[in-house]
Amino acid sequence: YIGNAQHLSWVIGTAWLPWTLLTFICFAKRPAFKNLLSCSLVLNFMITGAYPAISIISFYFLMALAFYLLITRQVELKKFSFHSVVLLITTMMLCSGFIFSIWQSLPFIERSHSLSFSKAMFGNFPLRSFMTLIWPSALLHTDTNGTDISMMNGFFGWTIMLGALYFFAFGKERKKWLLAIGILLFFLVAVGSELPLRKWLFEFVPLMDRFRFPSVFRLFALMLLFVAGSYGLTKFLDSQRRKHMRLLLIMFCMTEIYFNTKTQIPLTVVSD
Repeated sequence: YIGNAQHLSWVIGTAWLPWTLLTFICFAKRPAFKNLLSCSLVLNFMITGAYPAISIISFYFLMALAFYLLITRQVELKKFSFHSVVLLITTMMLCSGFIFSIWQSLPFIERSHSLSFSKAMFGNFPLRSFMTLIWPSALLHTDTNGTDISMMNGFFGWTIMLGALYFFAFGKERKKWLLAIGILLFFLVAVGSELPLRKWLFEFVPLMDRFRFPSVFRLFALMLLFVAGSYGLTKFLDSQRRKHMRLLLIMFCMTEIYFNTKTQIPLTVVSD
């Protein structure tokens, strides 16, 4: 959440992303009542609490995930289609109060109509921001140049980065390539107007013209990096020299905490 702690709806949406992914996979593979209810509840919390862009992107992300599960034959088309309709109805029932209030407020909401392209591109994750994946304050004193300082940070921790690098070096080929493609696509869309991907989504994909801040796509890339990092750290800790690996990981975490506490971000007071 580096850089976006002040955006409460972003924090809420990002916190629900892993649960959305987990409960949807559990529901798709085993559509029992318990999994149906848990997935519906999480989707309800996501829709009612998150920044709308996160809910919109999550919808397309889950569609892509469902397509992957279908083509790899991990789920059966007819059963999954029926259960998905039940999931949709259940989620809409849980969100009915929220949806009704939004429907009544549509005449007073500017975002009920398409934004201009220039407005939609504000708040991107510029190419130079990729430096923050390694060091959080790399762009602290640089010009924001059409974005916002809170949108220019992608730091997710050296420990998770170590796990992700280990995963991409020694993980299973299919998982490795799928996660790599997903991470790359989300980051490239987050770049905004510096690359054409966000423009294509804006012009051709429904609802992608209703929100600003292309940088919101980086949250999904970071989530997938956390997934890769978790796989990698698990594999790392399960190696033959388990005790030595755990000690090395603890030392690495302590080093990261030390350097992060030493990084001071100056605050500017603006007066009239």
